[in-house]
Amino acid sequence: MRSRRKVVLAAGALAVIVATVVLLLLQAGGGGTDADATTTVPDTSPLVLGQSLGRPETVRVTPLDDGQRITWRAPAAEEGDRYQVLFTDGPSELRGEASLVDERQLDIDTAERVCVVVQAIRDGRVSEDSTEVCSR
Repeated sequence: MRSRRKVVLAAGALAVIVATVVLLLLQAGGGGTDADATTTVPDTSPLVLGQSLGRPETVRVTPLDDGQRITWRAPAAEEGDRYQVLFTDGPSELRGEASLVDERQLDIDTAERVCVVVQAIRDGRVSEDSTEVCSR
């Protein structure tokens, strides 16, 4: 009878110890469901927005015989400037895509309606987006 009582007391003491350890881990954040959650932040350190890099202006989308031409003006353009044309709407193969070009124009092989914004890029700096323009 005494040995059974010792087993019950030992089991009860073990349960109290386990409960205490679990409680301490939960309060310390070690056992919560969010303990393993992480947030990944993209590394954009080589890119710097703005800093007096003029944003592209007068963006136009004009029809061609076999597609369309996107053109724009770039205030204070310098040699080596590049431009990124972002397709904000249009055919599924273009929507969400970006094209990087050295000239201030881009020809595309679709007559379907497209919407674009243009950014200037110089020495790792990126201008603000141009006004969004759509073809007819």
